[in-house]
Amino acid sequence: MLEPEKRALAAGWWESAVSLPGDRPARGTVLFRDGPLPVSVLSAAEAYQKMDLGDPPPCSSEAPSPVAPSAGPDGSVSGPAGGDCVGLTVRGASLATIEMRTSRGVATVPAWRFQIDGGRAVLHAAVADPSPAPSAAATPSRAAPPGMVAAQHVTGVDGLEVRYVLGVGACDREITPLVVERPHVVVVAGGVTRTDGVCTDQLLLEPVSVALTDPLGDRPVLDALTGALLPVGFS
Repeated sequence: MLEPEKRALAAGWWESAVSLPGDRPARGTVLFRDGPLPVSVLSAAEAYQKMDLGDPPPCSSEAPSPVAPSAGPDGSVSGPAGGDCVGLTVRGASLATIEMRTSRGVATVPAWRFQIDGGRAVLHAAVADPSPAPSAAATPSRAAPPGMVAAQHVTGVDGLEVRYVLGVGACDREITPLVVERPHVVVVAGGVTRTDGVCTDQLLLEPVSVALTDPLGDRPVLDALTGALLPVGFS
């Protein structure tokens, strides 16, 4: 995936060139190593709405200035980024599966495979959440510690090595992976050094890796800032 597309994916800049089905498929199945679990599956349109966080900022060659994000999927979620105004266009959608690490280990989960330009695709989990929205007490309310950035997704596991992607600023320097390893979970994030002065308002994806003491096995990988389970890979 090209760098502008990676930025668009992280920022949620989407548009659809096709009409996505709004009807939910028949119930799907999440496959755990210890057995299957029947689940409700989102429609392609519902899954797309979860990805679509806004439009890219206007193309501009001028120096950016911070602006407040507009509400809704049709509002810009960033200021001008010096020409970084590429969104992802959906050309089609088909049901597929994706592997995710959960509290019950690695699971094969129903997913929508959204085709984009260039013959590439993005997978998005299609399991409908039957539980109520989390309360405010269950959602992190404190700002991230200075110099700490969130992990976006896991890109691979090889022996003791876990590879993942950090969301960093364009002027962040000295990017360092951070990991805390426990018997039943692995928590990752990143440390950065902020640069003083004017910088473009954008999110870049920085690949990093950490070495564990023991093989990851069935342990889930969580982001330290949000507590969210990290998906494994994008196609």
